Amino acid sequence: MSTIPALAFLNLGVPEAIIIALVVLLLFGPKAARSMGKIGRTFLDLKKDVDGVKSGVKKQIARQVKDVVIGPADEKPPEKPSEKS
Repeated sequence: MSTIPALAFLNLGVPEAIIIALVVLLLFGPKAARSMGKIGRTFLDLKKDVDGVKSGVKKQIARQVKDVVIGPADEKPPEKPSEKS
């Protein structure tokens, strides 16, 4: 069974989503169904934005950890003292 990505967390597939949409249409009418669709799209956009922020934060944390463990990429390694006597 294929699932709709936006409804994957509810473990709903396409047939279940169609049944829910039909019930909403019967109970609330076409105007309410359209506005609920707009709300659903808004939540999808919000989820995409949140995922983008999470991805950016994870990348920044990885860079910071790398800089602490290895050293900044733009920093030259310390020079070894010469052994002249």
